[in-house]
Amino acid sequence: MGTGKKEANRRIRQGKTGDGLANVRVKGENFYRNAKKVKTLNMYKEGKAQRNSEGKITKAASFQSRDVPDARIEPNRKWFTNTRVVSQDTLKAFRDAMAEKANDPYQVLLKSNKLPMSLIRDGQDAKGIKQHEAKVAVETSPFAEVFGPKAQRKRVKLNVSSLTDLVGDTEKSMDTYEVRLEQARLLSGISGQDEEERQVAMAIEPVFDKGQSKRIWNELYKVIDSSDVVIHVLDARDPVGTRCHSIEKYLKEEAPHKHLIFVLNKCDLIPTSVAASWVRSVVPPSSADTPTDLVLRGVVRVEKVEHPEQYIPAVLNKVKRHHMEKTYDLKGWTNAVELLELLARKSGRLLRGGEPDLDGVAKMVLNDFMRGKIPWFTPAPSRNTDDNGVTDRDGRLGEMPKKRGLEDAGDTSNSVSAKTAANQPGSGRGYDREEVFEGFSSDYDAPSPTDLKDGSCVASSSPSTSTSKRRRKT
Repeated sequence: MGTGKKEANRRIRQGKTGDGLANVRVKGENFYRNAKKVKTLNMYKEGKAQRNSEGKITKAASFQSRDVPDARIEPNRKWFTNTRVVSQDTLKAFRDAMAEKANDPYQVLLKSNKLPMSLIRDGQDAKGIKQHEAKVAVETSPFAEVFGPKAQRKRVKLNVSSLTDLVGDTEKSMDTYEVRLEQARLLSGISGQDEEERQVAMAIEPVFDKGQSKRIWNELYKVIDSSDVVIHVLDARDPVGTRCHSIEKYLKEEAPHKHLIFVLNKCDLIPTSVAASWVRSVVPPSSADTPTDLVLRGVVRVEKVEHPEQYIPAVLNKVKRHHMEKTYDLKGWTNAVELLELLARKSGRLLRGGEPDLDGVAKMVLNDFMRGKIPWFTPAPSRNTDDNGVTDRDGRLGEMPKKRGLEDAGDTSNSVSAKTAANQPGSGRGYDREEVFEGFSSDYDAPSPTDLKDGSCVASSSPSTSTSKRRRKT
């Protein structure tokens, strides 16, 4: 067929168009390597320079040519004329005027210019400028030039010109440190203590400082300011440790009209008598939290702690020995290290050479401690006998004074009460108007169907309170 205009259109319709290099053979192409493979191999070889027998470069590699182009500066009169400068007094006056306008609450910025205004501001305390200065200091004085066998520095370079300036700089940094220290004490709730009562600061891991930024605290205070009632959920196993004293202090001083409610959570993990004593007791204030307290309360993630095995003795101090033996089915250990070794060999967590993985097993024990697999609780603080408290209760969780006498319920209720009082072991008295609810009991005997009349439900009391069961009286 012809190769004219119609033939070209036919090739386009049939999709047979090409670049015209279909029959062009690439150097190196053969039966084993096609053109695409050859181009890929040539691309890999482009990074090497070609040399002759003497080792001299005959052909430079790609982007590695040693030919330097001729440098030429554009001729201009501005290179030789005077430049525009400003005096320090004029610059200071301009800065003061800008700061006055910026701090005026009645001034509104409608349109901002494109000038670099950040260059004329007094941003000496800005974080970016500090980072820039630190970067410049590291680049000008690397570690190898300051320390080591190749050190070139003979004396320390300070940013002061005299001893008086050094004293002023030291006092300024000390004042800044005291301000930050006072803020930290205010957040921890120990700002009013004396120097002798305060604990000595200790070096802790950086993970314990996470989540304490001003942004997070500001979000919390926003929620508190917009609320009328604040519900503080406490862990029944450790109510003292889970209290936030800074929030309580803020509500007491800044918002006394707001209501603060404490809710004990996870009461099913502790004995009923302990929960009741926590409900009616006065919780004493606690000091600053230690890293051990933060780990055991679940404030930080166990996976982020570097040496978790150092917190296992604190776990053993809170948990009874028979609970640990029953949970992990291990006996014969005397300290925390032996417990971790036995647990590692039992669970098969061994390192190279048969060494027990103490870190992994310690993390497992801490997770079991926080998630309720290991039973534990913190006993309530003891109270004096002459302390004024609730006198008409026996100290059981859920007890309440009786609201209605039995004589008001009718003859039917009196007969049922008499039968119930007779069935109680060691009970020689009946119910009266001043009787109170005896609390929850595990040894609860349900009344027989013959004792229930007119839909009444009668419960017998028992001194045991190991397991909570609800009882009703009508």
